Amino acid sequence: MDVVFVVDGTGSMVDAIDNVKSGINDVIGAVNAASGGDYRIVLVTFEDVVYVNATFDVNENDIIDMINNLTAIGRVVGLGHLIKH
Repeated sequence: MDVVFVVDGTGSMVDAIDNVKSGINDVIGAVNAASGGDYRIVLVTFEDVVYVNATFDVNENDIIDMINNLTAIGRVVGLGHLIKH
């Protein structure tokens, strides 16, 4: 299963970004259960431009760290990392 998360990192998300991060982590758990661990995740964020933060070759812990470090005013920490199962 391939899953792509596209996250708005603009200032309008300041009040919502923590809920987004929590929701993405919940979805990852559901994807893992539904796929039997056979999944890949990509993280894409955007502000005024689009950043492909993670492609299909990073481990799960790296992608979760990137998700948990998302902010609504700048890029995610770990730009260029990805996850593969």
